[in-house]
Amino acid sequence: MEIIYTWEITAMEVILNQDGLSKVVSNIDWRLIATVDGEKYRAEKWAKQYVSAPDADTFTAYDELTKEQVISWLESILDVPQLKEYLAEQINLQANPVTALLPPPFAN
Repeated sequence: MEIIYTWEITAMEVILNQDGLSKVVSNIDWRLIATVDGEKYRAEKWAKQYVSAPDADTFTAYDELTKEQVISWLESILDVPQLKEYLAEQINLQANPVTALLPPPFAN
């Protein structure tokens, strides 16, 4: 069972002007989605992640940011192996449930 992991960046909070820089990203709203067989099994984790102020020498203008660059910031901050392990456990529970919700075996 191969799990496919996909990042989504849903929003980015910016500081409009900081130390001579414009639209400095301060928080990233992200989602990591795990799927198997298309959408047969799906699990996701989402949160808001604070990012520290950038170095003016390596600053990228907001309009020039790429999804890959923002994901690289997240991957340098978050414990991605732990996130993927959590999502894999959720997928495994969907594929191999250990509990079930059943109707009562009697008439009400």
